[in-house]
Amino acid sequence: MKIMNQWQTFTAQSDDGPARHAAIGLIVLDSDVVIEQEVRRFLPADGVGLFASRISMAPTLSPETLGALRDEIPAVVARLVPNDRLDVVAFGCTSASMVLGSAALEQIIRAARPQVAVTDPIRAALAAVSTLGINRLAVLTPYEPALNQLFDDFWPANGGAAVVARGCFSKNSDPQICRVAPQAIWQAALQLVRQSGADGLFISCTAMRCSDIITRLEADLGIPVITSNQALAWHAMQLADCHHNSIHYGKIFSY
Repeated sequence: MKIMNQWQTFTAQSDDGPARHAAIGLIVLDSDVVIEQEVRRFLPADGVGLFASRISMAPTLSPETLGALRDEIPAVVARLVPNDRLDVVAFGCTSASMVLGSAALEQIIRAARPQVAVTDPIRAALAAVSTLGINRLAVLTPYEPALNQLFDDFWPANGGAAVVARGCFSKNSDPQICRVAPQAIWQAALQLVRQSGADGLFISCTAMRCSDIITRLEADLGIPVITSNQALAWHAMQLADCHHNSIHYGKIFSY
């Protein structure tokens, strides 16, 4: 047997890489252990890259602690595949998006990555509600009163559909929210929506585990269901001009 004692160099055929259809950067609160798995489930398995970078979050959720994220965002964006292409940066916190404002978030992110499109869960939810033609919305959150009030102030001021039913689990940290069982979310949604006259449901917060119950809820309620992570994934795909029809994760993916 002849022993080869030198390295052989081969000619490699190149392609457009694992993110040939879309490259999506995701900013994740370091306390959120749900969002990455959920968002990935809503995206095509092939040709769409999801690249996450984490941002420090205080132990409890409040307008003050969420607002403090502003100064760290540029450094977090800079860590998102700095030497490769990104099509979209998705900021992964619904309540912080309301505190900071979608327009301000886009400005901060694009200062670090000028060529990217930008989305966040509340911007994505507003787009999904408009696309689905929802006029009377039920809203389920995990939040305590201060963040629920934030939603009440932000949603109508940004052209959201009329809210006809509201419900919450009154949690104040991601570790608590991440442990709300999907079955509990399903049961609360049924109780909230029935007899409310709502023609759509929004389940807020990226730390809520909703992917397995979306189509079940749509079948049980007979209305479209939007969640923070589902809307974020859908809108990022829209912005990347990469359309993905999936019957498994809600009516919004028909658009």
